Amino acid sequence: MEGKGSYQLRKDVDRLQTKYKDISASMIGYEELIKATEEYKRTSDTAYTLFRGDCWTINNNFESSAAVTSQTHSDLTVTGTFRTENDMIGLYWNSQDLITHPYISYGSRTDYSDVILQFDYSMSGCMDFTNNAISITIRTKLGETFYLKMNRFINNSHFYLDFNNLSILAGDQYIDRYGQEITVDTETSVSPKNIESIMFVIVPTNYVENNSQYTIMENTQFTCTISNIDVFNGYICNEHIDLDPHEYRLCEGYDDFYNLNPKRVVREMRKLGYVEWLDLYIGASHFYEKSGTPGDVITDLSFNHNRTEKMVLSQTTYLNNAFVAWLDCYSRELKANDTNNLIISVSMENLQCPKSWRQKTADGRYALTGWIPSTFFYSPCHTEPITYMKKVSEACLDIIVANGLPPILQMGEAWWWWQESDKPNRPPCFYDDATKTKYLAEHGESIPLYYSSKAAYSKPVIRWLNNQLVLYSAQLRSVVKSSKYTDGVYMALFFPPSVTDTDRVPPMMREVNYLKDAYSPNQLDILQLEDYDWVIEDSPHHDEVYGLGQELGFTLDKLHYYGGFVQYPEDAIEYWILIKKAMDVAINMGFAETYVWAGSQVRRDWKILGYDKYELVQGLMFV
Repeated sequence: MEGKGSYQLRKDVDRLQTKYKDISASMIGYEELIKATEEYKRTSDTAYTLFRGDCWTINNNFESSAAVTSQTHSDLTVTGTFRTENDMIGLYWNSQDLITHPYISYGSRTDYSDVILQFDYSMSGCMDFTNNAISITIRTKLGETFYLKMNRFINNSHFYLDFNNLSILAGDQYIDRYGQEITVDTETSVSPKNIESIMFVIVPTNYVENNSQYTIMENTQFTCTISNIDVFNGYICNEHIDLDPHEYRLCEGYDDFYNLNPKRVVREMRKLGYVEWLDLYIGASHFYEKSGTPGDVITDLSFNHNRTEKMVLSQTTYLNNAFVAWLDCYSRELKANDTNNLIISVSMENLQCPKSWRQKTADGRYALTGWIPSTFFYSPCHTEPITYMKKVSEACLDIIVANGLPPILQMGEAWWWWQESDKPNRPPCFYDDATKTKYLAEHGESIPLYYSSKAAYSKPVIRWLNNQLVLYSAQLRSVVKSSKYTDGVYMALFFPPSVTDTDRVPPMMREVNYLKDAYSPNQLDILQLEDYDWVIEDSPHHDEVYGLGQELGFTLDKLHYYGGFVQYPEDAIEYWILIKKAMDVAINMGFAETYVWAGSQVRRDWKILGYDKYELVQGLMFV
């Protein structure tokens, strides 16, 4: 900001006030913005440094599982499971921070001149770094990729790398900026400047390199611990200070940020003022244990059902070891950073559940979401998924309780799916085998077949289907209310746009999915309401959401409101204005808590809710 003349600054402020209409209403002047800029620039004594333990990320093929966690800034552990002999876990240091939000980003440092990195390590269940098959991959901003044998830098489980002396040896290969693979005849130096990323690989002990297929093997758990990380000349910048807590709470989804270190993510969101409550949706595709048939081969490497259905979730091991390590670290760090309530959110949605568990249409098609690949929905009439979800919930609660947090369980949106986009009939999904069998056993006749959600229907049939969801909710409730836990809290998340919207939802589906017997004060400690479709569409139905909870018998102190979400960044400016307005209405009405969905969008869209002036500052400094 220094050196900008008053005239230019006035122009910048005007431009940004136009861009951020929700902020411009406060008529922030440039003198006030200068003051806010100085406040924004305040930093703590804690530094971001190259190779800091909590700032590494992981990447892996979908068949494997992996998580990176830390106890301190000078260590990290990668925990996971190999399920094919071709699995590869990439442990990355990125020169440009993957968290782009300026207030919580370490920014960029691509020049590694005079940098020395050293650490100790230990490994189990995976190939040791000393194996000649393992290379360090260095990518440059010029488009080059260099492969350096890792064992060159290791002595007695100690790694030492001087970036001023990077080289590849005679016979080694690299990829030049034009994509050509080059084999060098003599030792060739590698510049420490313009480094984009550095990757260490973690692979099975029986690893077979194959870029065209994955061969399934017996599941093998592994750990790789890097400790005593020491970096010479590694300074990047100082961290920003923690902002004072505000009234907004946060939601996160494990599927969205499983590759980030939970120690870091928790600290960064605390800097943005998020405290006290957090809702973690454990997801639909990464938390569970799974396996395939050893020797079976996956040849379709596109991310679709041909690939994902080669494996199925385990009904006896409920969480994979990567998620266990991640949730343990996450809950521990939340407790240490002023978040005292972690909601474990589970849903009826899963990517790799057994086929017999899945809801179906009358003509036998699976209920499918709009995600790619589509996730499936459990049948509430099948005993196996009910037992499974109870065990999953209990396993998650055990982890957070062990870290000093209270047991809080949320039933995510529970419903009979209907193929809303499958026009014109938009068929309901009431016809999995378990549902048909249960209905026949209880009624002595087959359940009627409805090929369209707009068809005439039997109210007693729909009430019976509705009650199956109510019974499912009661089963989940029994987990957190068991004698195992003290003061367990049970919640449900209700999404009215897909249930009560008379302009969108046919009467059959409104009646089958409005769970009044489950969404009641004698069944729930707290009801949570979410209506982001209505919010971003600026729908006239939106105002209905604020009264629904009270109509169901809840007082405001037993109601939570969820704002969001912005799926595509190009919609961010318009949608965040509507979302913040909706959340502020809930706060002013007296809802007990109000959440933003979700942290991934907060980070992506540079949001500093509760500190609107700082968003203008970011616009001036970084846009």
